Amino acid sequence: MGLGIRVFLIDDDDNVRRFSYARFNRLISRESDERLPEFANRRVQCAIVFLETIDREPENVRNLDCLILAFDKHGRLDRKVQEQQLRDSATLFEAYWKQGEAKYRAREGEGATNVLQAAHTCENKKYDQKYRWTPTEKILKAIGAAIFGTKTG
Repeated sequence: MGLGIRVFLIDDDDNVRRFSYARFNRLISRESDERLPEFANRRVQCAIVFLETIDREPENVRNLDCLILAFDKHGRLDRKVQEQQLRDSATLFEAYWKQGEAKYRAREGEGATNVLQAAHTCENKKYDQKYRWTPTEKILKAIGAAIFGTKTG
């Protein structure tokens, strides 16, 4: 058994288009001049599917990650948005870390035991609203059809 990755871009009409993982990697890394001029100045939904494979054929979906990609005027990923996303992910990590620390700070008999640390929940919601999306049933079926060759009807 092996692992495989499939990348899909979803347009405004919920049409699913397979996208080469190699091109996606070049786009994300910004190490090349990879660009998608048709997406200039747009935010585009992207689905990354992690698969179990047998003999290089997809067998099972292990994970689905749904990202929003922001493109600049040249059709490259917007560097400023990528940098902000990195900062936001650090803020999210920090909120999770502090939430974990709070469990061990209060000694028995000290502090309110009914106080719930929720900063990480708020940060997670903000992050998801900016950088993630939830696929519709139609999109999930189209992705399944593209991977496994099933009908989308």
